Amino acid sequence: MTKSRKSLLLSELMLLVPLSLMLVLTLVVTSVTHAQDTTFTNGGKTVETDKIKATFENPAKALAPDRNAANTSTTLMYQGIGGGVGQIVGVRILDGDIALDQSSLDFYAGTATNQGYILISRRDGNYNGHLSTFSKGYLTNPDGTQTIRRIWHILVTSREVVILMQSNLSTNETASDIWDKFTDSLVVK
Repeated sequence: MTKSRKSLLLSELMLLVPLSLMLVLTLVVTSVTHAQDTTFTNGGKTVETDKIKATFENPAKALAPDRNAANTSTTLMYQGIGGGVGQIVGVRILDGDIALDQSSLDFYAGTATNQGYILISRRDGNYNGHLSTFSKGYLTNPDGTQTIRRIWHILVTSREVVILMQSNLSTNETASDIWDKFTDSLVVK
């Protein structure tokens, strides 16, 4: 290898190091900013950000930002678990535009059957003028019990989707009321 080729290779590697460092720094800053821009009130049950406000059944916490496998979006998530009920609010920020139409509703409704869930019902509608889809499914667990999962996707803009999800055992008689309270508390900003 010639000296000029080695110099070129070294300079290319030096360019990659700062880019890698910038990526790591961006992820760290995003995580810290995500946590700092979130307000928890009502004993930790109410979560408020610049994008949403929602009240959980149980105290909530911010989860680490999640980059999807296709590397096309990042979801900021908040989770509250307790008393046999798990709830999540997610704000998905997309790198590119999605269509604000039936095709996007169909895509998000299709995620209700991820992880072996069987679709029970689906209802398309809107939330304050934003297209939305609600899906309810169940999963039979290895011990024979069934888990019910409700998911509400709201297409806020072509680059932002708000997701509410609740999972509970099918024997939980108050789960529907808890879901109604959870969705009624939602404010999309």
